[in-house]
Amino acid sequence: LMKQFQYHHDDTEIVSLTERQVLKNINANCNSPVSVYAKITDKNILLKCEIFEHNGLKIFSKNFLDVKANYIKLASELSDNILKDVGQKKINELDLLHDDFNYSP
Repeated sequence: LMKQFQYHHDDTEIVSLTERQVLKNINANCNSPVSVYAKITDKNILLKCEIFEHNGLKIFSKNFLDVKANYIKLASELSDNILKDVGQKKINELDLLHDDFNYSP
């Protein structure tokens, strides 16, 4: 019989939860040209976000840093910043693909 192992890595969980929380907070979907990246170094977490128009124009770029334990607070701060600077209406517009836009090569 093979033993089954379950692996759990706390930092990986925190990074993915932080990134996903930002996307959830701003109601982004798979079509959204939004980049959210979290990285843990020692006891800190760095959270980066860039948002683009579908034509490639960058409309938002910010980095946030806090202690790792504050990852949910950090996600909320970044989300609030996005909504203040870009607005939910614009995020909703970016979620829609236009007929002239195609992801395929």
